[in-house]
Amino acid sequence: MPRRRHRGFGKRTHQKFRNYDYSPKNIKELQEDILRIIVEQGIQPFPIVKLIDQCGNTKKLGRVLDLMETHLFIKIRDSHISLTPKGETYGMIIAKKHQAIENAFQNPISPVNSHKIASILEHSLSSREIEQLIFMQQTKNIKSFPLNEYTLPQATIYRITFYSDKLFYKMISLGIYPGQRIEISHQNNNNQIIKVKNSRFAIDRIIARNIQVIP
Repeated sequence: MPRRRHRGFGKRTHQKFRNYDYSPKNIKELQEDILRIIVEQGIQPFPIVKLIDQCGNTKKLGRVLDLMETHLFIKIRDSHISLTPKGETYGMIIAKKHQAIENAFQNPISPVNSHKIASILEHSLSSREIEQLIFMQQTKNIKSFPLNEYTLPQATIYRITFYSDKLFYKMISLGIYPGQRIEISHQNNNNQIIKVKNSRFAIDRIIARNIQVIP
């Protein structure tokens, strides 16, 4: 009988794939997405097939649901999910953070995109940045100014109005999003030079007009 070849290679390859597909970061993000979706839609018990449509990757989803049930976030019965008190509490916290991010962006053309954007950013912003967003939105009578009319050397971004996904991704890639503290180092008729953390950028004044800031 011929010897079986590459036995060790196959084992290593499977282990590498498994570690990549189920990294702790990806698992945590998917857990949070699941809890938020169930809380937002207010359906319990929630059909797993509906969750597959929104989260995709059936194999990965099954693994994460097993972990969530083990850690007492959910109960699964007859292909439906019910939140435990622990899961509902955590899900409401996540949904509140998601809503805070969504409210900080305005898209007059497509409000649906604001929801999609919040789904991207909720895993990128720090807890401190999200808490800052929530605080600003809960504080009444905040007077904000367009960045192109702002004259003080420092500001906090309050709200951004965007008219295209391209503009949104450009600003996010530069680290420009609500709750972020910036320094304004130079202004002229065409551009504004701002400092975000340790980087400086030139912002077109047309774009700056759509960025609301507070002192």
